[in-house]
Amino acid sequence: MTPLISVIIPVYNVEKYIEECLDSVLSQDFSDFEVICVDDCGNDASMPIVERYAAGDERIRIIRHDRNRGLAPARNSGMSVACGKYILFLDSDDCLPEGALRHMHDAMQKGGADIVVGRFQAFPDEEDPELIKASNALNRRFSALTARDIPVTLENFQKELKTIYAVAWGMMHRTEFLKKNEIAFPDSHVYHEDICFFLQCFAALPVIRCIEAPVTRYRMRKNSITNSRNRRQAIKRKRDIRISMQQGFDRIIRHHGEEKGGHIVELIKGHPSYRRLLEKRYLGGLFVKKWIGTDRVFKLCGVSVYRELYNEDNTVEQRIFGIPFRRIG
Repeated sequence: MTPLISVIIPVYNVEKYIEECLDSVLSQDFSDFEVICVDDCGNDASMPIVERYAAGDERIRIIRHDRNRGLAPARNSGMSVACGKYILFLDSDDCLPEGALRHMHDAMQKGGADIVVGRFQAFPDEEDPELIKASNALNRRFSALTARDIPVTLENFQKELKTIYAVAWGMMHRTEFLKKNEIAFPDSHVYHEDICFFLQCFAALPVIRCIEAPVTRYRMRKNSITNSRNRRQAIKRKRDIRISMQQGFDRIIRHHGEEKGGHIVELIKGHPSYRRLLEKRYLGGLFVKKWIGTDRVFKLCGVSVYRELYNEDNTVEQRIFGIPFRRIG
């Protein structure tokens, strides 16, 4: 029998968390679902744990990669075999609150929605003051979501663009909506892969139904905060944000065409939150710092004076007036 909901969980080196994640799904009071666990070739005991769960519950399916490909390709693999009418992405270190599937399914059953979004609950992975503070700050932001329907149009596109967090988890998507609009994650190993996916979803002008029920418990881990302060990781993250955005733009134009797709991309680029990611102006526009592809360019009076080229190995080439002068990383 075809399940109503497909829960897609990429699995990579999460032996510490995967049991709690799976338990939170299997204990839901809504039971008409399948769980697709995508083995992304880690080197810990995560998959033996998943295999043990799968042996005891036929709703769990295992999809295997032949090598580590990253979170985005793992989610794409899960989508390619999903049988459910609706799709929910769940990271393997997060979990579902009680009643999450029922709340989202009930909202979908009212009809008319392509995406259902609920509230998130951030929680610290350990009793660490910094993690607790970060979790509390996020929860204050998450609690601002109010119940309403958002029919996205070209007219309200920019207004509503930052109403919803640019993530893939914590949302239930209608499978036919994703297929019809050819929405997928970037097929590469990048951070912030959710941006590419989210922008494609928004560009398809969906009806988004917001509910106030908690639908995801988001784990705050110490290494996430530590990595944000590491220069090499920070360099890769900055570069990957732009890669994810650009891949989203490319897919939007490819699916919707040069005219409509190009207009939507310009609306995204013109939104203050995204414009800040792509370009900053100083001294009345005399000095401009902008991203061209994955390169950061500094212009003075319209002339490129300095350029940073972000490489695949997370190093940066620095050039003044086109002349390399130092390589860091």
